[in-house]
Amino acid sequence: MKPDPKNLLEIAGIKIPLIGFYDVPDPKPFGPFARPKRCFFSCYENWLKGESICISEDYYLF
Repeated sequence: MKPDPKNLLEIAGIKIPLIGFYDVPDPKPFGPFARPKRCFFSCYENWLKGESICISEDYYLF
């Protein structure tokens, strides 16, 4: 069963989507990927559209 935070979000009054951080061997299923311009949170608007960011040894902020 997948976790469903709907009731907890409703009780807490949280209206914005949750943001998660994952450590996975293959990030492809989490695409499409946005490219951060300043920091992780510069992609906030992209996250609201369902995009992800990928931070790894080969793909990072700067």
